[in-house]
Amino acid sequence: MESFFQPHELARPATDAPTCFLQQQQTVLIDACPIYINGLGLCLAEAGYRVTASLFDLASLDAYASALAALDRPLCIIGPHLKTCDAFEACRRIRVANSQARVAFVSQHCDDPIFKADAAYAGALACMPVEVMPDALLNVLCIVQTGSSLISLEAQQVKVMALSSRELDVLRMIADSNSDSQIADALCLSVTTVRKHSQRILQKLGVHDRRNAVHRARHRGWIA
Repeated sequence: MESFFQPHELARPATDAPTCFLQQQQTVLIDACPIYINGLGLCLAEAGYRVTASLFDLASLDAYASALAALDRPLCIIGPHLKTCDAFEACRRIRVANSQARVAFVSQHCDDPIFKADAAYAGALACMPVEVMPDALLNVLCIVQTGSSLISLEAQQVKVMALSSRELDVLRMIADSNSDSQIADALCLSVTTVRKHSQRILQKLGVHDRRNAVHRARHRGWIA
């Protein structure tokens, strides 16, 4: 399994980061679980980070957008209790509000190559496992706040092509667990045409099966 972080970076103690830099860092936490946010906030505060906002959903993120835009290179941590599609949408909205924001995910899916590639595409700089230890978390954040990515270059370079409106129609029905014949009937297509669309979808999204095609399209906000 690919390492979540670069070994030479993890070997560096978090205390190596300049204290004044940490204290100046404006940090925004986004997660659906208040207990998780409180615990993470305490951990960061003890390390010298300044938590400027704790947000619990996309609506609260939208309400904070103007304030987020005014922050200087804020560090934004998206926690594991948001729905995956909401976590990716949060990342996109953060980057729209403040293009200099540094975004890191904490997720149970962070060892999934598709998740990591899509996180990089959305603008995230790191993906950490839910069970990440405090020292490792702080080491990663010290690097992320410099603007450096800890997502592998291979994941960053994954190429994905946009889908046509018809391909999106087919993929939405695949996501709803429809069979090829059901899709064909609903869209007035032949089963052969549906299968050709499906194959083209896999090729464009760079995946090997329909399940991962649905995941990738949801990560990118193309389907619900």
